Amino acid sequence: MINSYVDYVTGVDDPKTSSDRTLFERVSVSTLVKFIVFSVLVMSILTHLLTRLCSGETEWLGRMFVMSTLASFFTSFAYTHFKYIAMGQIIYSFGIYGIMSIYYCLFANQPPDLLFFQLSTPVVLQLTTCLLAGYHRDIDEDKKAGIKTICTILGKSNSIYFIGFLFFCYYLMLIFISLYFKNYLMLITLISVVDVYRLLKRGLNGSTQRFNFEAFRASGPSYFLYILSILIHGKIN
Repeated sequence: MINSYVDYVTGVDDPKTSSDRTLFERVSVSTLVKFIVFSVLVMSILTHLLTRLCSGETEWLGRMFVMSTLASFFTSFAYTHFKYIAMGQIIYSFGIYGIMSIYYCLFANQPPDLLFFQLSTPVVLQLTTCLLAGYHRDIDEDKKAGIKTICTILGKSNSIYFIGFLFFCYYLMLIFISLYFKNYLMLITLISVVDVYRLLKRGLNGSTQRFNFEAFRASGPSYFLYILSILIHGKIN
């Protein structure tokens, strides 16, 4: 919602330069602002209630709830501004780490440690790469609107190569983690390599329609198989 609001007030969300205006075709700016204020208030109240429940041995978890909420606010308010200067993916990655860290605290009953970052980094990289695929899809509109994303800077062909490089790093991480933890079941995640290659090939040929959704569809099986392999390996060991 904040991303849509900032796009509107800065003039980026303009019918002359943007065809993706579904939100403002149906929701007024004043209504959008009310939704934003309501969301911030609800998150703040829930965070306060959760921290009140944490005491004694779980007092540290209360601090994690506060940090997670603050990280969510920072990510939400800063993302669009950073997107305009080719740094949106950094804020997006930070937000994913923040969300995953609080779930890790709840399920592992401990603060994020080295193991958390080892296992979460491939997920962050995969989701961020899909975000960049969305930037590539919007490359023409972003140029018209004067937005400098990493894809508009690199150009159409180079941005595809960059996305391909990130996917390569993603699969390389999966192989390394599989071998490092001797979780050979994780190698099944490589089943999606062929679909990702086909997607990148279509991208080089100029096909960018729904490119971000197609990127997640192609790499998504590896994402879910990765999580499944960790759960199965944990039960076995």
